[in-house]
Amino acid sequence: MGRFNRFGRVFQIDVQAEASARINADSLKTLQVRNGGGAMAPLGALADIRTVAGPSLISLYNLYPASRGDDHREHGARL
Repeated sequence: MGRFNRFGRVFQIDVQAEASARINADSLKTLQVRNGGGAMAPLGALADIRTVAGPSLISLYNLYPASRGDDHREHGARL
């Protein structure tokens, strides 16, 4: 369903429900989840559901954000 950043880490959110219950953002608001007191509540009452743009994948090296580089040199070339 999505990801969120907390404590310098990215946590993934997975939702299991029938396809008809997760067909669009408005239908996700009605999914029942446990609140802080342990009672069931609609997801829309606990969180804002919106579409945002961001990286599809965040690379980590030793749990620190990292970037990926590709090396395209001529054959026999040195750094």
